[in-house]
Amino acid sequence: MPQKGKKKGGRRSPNKNSPNRRSPHKNKKSNQPNQSSAAHNANGANPQSNDVENGQNTNNDTTPPNESQAQPSATSTSSSSPSSQEPQTEAMKLKDRGNEQFQNQNYQKAIEFYSKAIELEPNNHTFYSNRSAAYNSSGQYEEALQDADKCIELQPDWAKGYVRKGNVYQQQKKLEQAEECYKLGLKTCAEREALRKALNSLDMQKITGLERPDKIVGGHHAQAEKFRTLFNWLLQGGAKFPKLFLKFYSPEYRAIHAMERIEKDEDLCYIPHDYIMTSDVAKASVIGQKIICSKVDLRSKHSYLAAYLLQEREKGLKSRWHVYIDILPRKFETIPLFFDEAQRAELAGSIALKKIDDRLESLRLEYEAICSAVPDFNRFTLEEFTWARLVVITRIFGLVIDDVKTDGLVPMADMLNHRRPRETKWTYSQKKRGFLITALQTIDENAEIFDSYGRKCNSRFFVNYGFSLEDNADNEALMTFELPRNDPQYTIKARHLGFNVSDNLTIQQREGIVKKDFQIPMQYKEKKVKEAFSFLRVLHAQGNEFLIISSADGLRLEDIPPLSIRNETNVLTSLAVSATRSLKQFTTTLEHDNQLLANEELYPRFTNKRNTVLMRRGEKDVLSFYVELMKVCLPLFKMKFKDLRNKIRKEKRFKDNESPLMQYINYVVLPLVQRQSN
Repeated sequence: MPQKGKKKGGRRSPNKNSPNRRSPHKNKKSNQPNQSSAAHNANGANPQSNDVENGQNTNNDTTPPNESQAQPSATSTSSSSPSSQEPQTEAMKLKDRGNEQFQNQNYQKAIEFYSKAIELEPNNHTFYSNRSAAYNSSGQYEEALQDADKCIELQPDWAKGYVRKGNVYQQQKKLEQAEECYKLGLKTCAEREALRKALNSLDMQKITGLERPDKIVGGHHAQAEKFRTLFNWLLQGGAKFPKLFLKFYSPEYRAIHAMERIEKDEDLCYIPHDYIMTSDVAKASVIGQKIICSKVDLRSKHSYLAAYLLQEREKGLKSRWHVYIDILPRKFETIPLFFDEAQRAELAGSIALKKIDDRLESLRLEYEAICSAVPDFNRFTLEEFTWARLVVITRIFGLVIDDVKTDGLVPMADMLNHRRPRETKWTYSQKKRGFLITALQTIDENAEIFDSYGRKCNSRFFVNYGFSLEDNADNEALMTFELPRNDPQYTIKARHLGFNVSDNLTIQQREGIVKKDFQIPMQYKEKKVKEAFSFLRVLHAQGNEFLIISSADGLRLEDIPPLSIRNETNVLTSLAVSATRSLKQFTTTLEHDNQLLANEELYPRFTNKRNTVLMRRGEKDVLSFYVELMKVCLPLFKMKFKDLRNKIRKEKRFKDNESPLMQYINYVVLPLVQRQSN
C-alpha cells in the first residue's frame, strides 16, 4: 500500500464500495477530477428532486422543468424542440413561459401557462410532465399525480413520467409506492438513468428518516446486524465517528456517507490503538512467532497479518477480532485473480494478465514456503491463505506508531472509497493514541466521503482492488525495445544500457539479448517515460551523438536529454512501431471498447465486465497516444522555430500546456527546433 498515504495494495475502489475491498467507484460524474473514481452520487440532499432533461429540479430549485429536448409524443410532433428552420408553436411558447415562471418559483403562474399549452396540444406528454412538477412544487399532490399518470398514459416508455409520479409519492412520504413506480419504469423504459438516480434518492430518503441506530448501518438489509455489532464494538472501545453512516447500493457495493455537514479540518473518524490490527500484533501472536522462529524468507510482510487473520478466524467467537472478521468478504469475486477462462479471455493483450499470473504464483510460493517452514500452517489451505492476503492488500494502511513504521487493518476507516484529488487525510495520532481521519474540505450532509489510494495505473487498481477508473491519467501500457543486432556499435551501446555482452558474439547470437520492456504512461515528465526515451536515444545514437553519451560522466539512463532531431525522429518512430505491435495483441480495438463503455445498460458501472473493458481501454489509450505523438511531432521537427511557435499559439490541440502532448512539445520539440534554427 502506498505506505505514506495509504495502503500500498489496498482497497472502489471504484470496487470500492464493495465489501470485498476498500475500493473506487471509481467514479462520480459530478466530481470527477483527474481520476474519475468517484462513487455513486447519492443525490440525497433533496429526495424530492424533480429530475429533468437538462438538469435536476428540486422543490427549491429555480431551473424550469424544460422538456423540450424530450422524446416527442407518439401522437404529436409539437412536443419536440423546434429546429432553427421551423417556427415555434403557440403551445411551445406557452410552455416556455411556464418554464420561466417555474424558474422564478411562481408555480401557480407556471401551472396556468402549462394548462393553456395543454388546451392547444392535449396529447403532448411533456406538458403534463412539466405541470406535474409545478403541482408537486406547490404542494398540490393529487393534481401532480393525475398529470404524471396522464404523461405515462401518453408515453408509457418515457422514464420522466415515472420519475414525476415517484417524486410526488416521495413528497407524500409514500416511499413504497415511489419504489414500485420507479421499478415499473425500469421494466418499461429503455432510458433508465433518471430512474436509477430517483431510486438512489429514494434510498437516501429512507435512510435519512431512520433513527440513528438504524441509519448508521444503512437501514434494514441482510448485513445490517453484522455492521451494527461492529459499530457498537468500536464505539464501546472508544471509537468516534458521530457524523458517519453506511449506505449499501447493492449487497456487494457500499459507501460511507456524512450524516450531517462536516467542516474542513474536522476530525470525522477516530479508531483507538487497541482496535487496529497491526503487523506488530500479528508478529507477537502464536502463529506470528512460529513464522519468525522458522526463519522462513517471506516474500511479503503482509503474510504476518494474513496468517494472523487465519488464526483468529479459526478461533471464531473466542477471537477478540471476531466482530471485525465477521464483516470481511467471504469471496473476492471482483478481484481478477479469481476470473474464469472466459473473463480472462476478455483481457487478451493486456498487461493485467501477467500481473494476475505473477500474483497467483507469488502467493503459491509464499504459501508453500510457510508450510514447509511451519508444518502447523498446513492446516490452512492455499485458498484460505489467498483470501487472507487479499483482505490485507485491499485494506491495509501504512502507519508510524511510536516512531516506528508499521502497518495495519483499521476497522471502519477501511470502508472509504477512492477518489482523487483527496478529500480527507489520515494519520496515526501519537497524542490521541489512535487512527484519525480529517476532512480536507467541507463535506455536505448525505455526501459520500472518500479517501485517495494515490496515483496508480488501472492495472494496479484492477489487479489489487478489483476496480478500474473511468478516466485515469496515470494509465500505463507495455512496450518492448531491442537494440538491432547489426548495429555497428552494438557492444558499446549494450554496455551503456546495462547489458554485459561479449565482444565475440556473432550477429545471430546477439538476437534478443539487448531487449527491454517499459511500462509507461503518457506524461513525458514521469521518470518511467524519461527512462524509455533515454534507452531509445542510446539505441539510435550515431557519430557525435554517441560520443556525447560515451563521454558523459556518471551517465544515468533516465537523464539522457534529446540529442538531435534525427535521433528523436527515430525515437518517436520506434515508440510508434512498438505501440502498434502492442495494439495488435488485443482482440478488440479502442473504438470498439469505447462503444461498449458507452452502453451502461450492458456494461454497468462497477461490474467486472466494465472494469475489464476499462482496464484494456486504458492501455490502448496510452499506446494510441504514442502512435499519434509520432504523427503530430515529426512534421513539427521540419518547421522553422518562429513558424512552430505561431502554430502552437493558434491551434486548439496545443492549448493545454499540461497535456501529455504539450509536455513533450515543450520539453523536447521546441528546444530541438530552436537549437537547429540557431
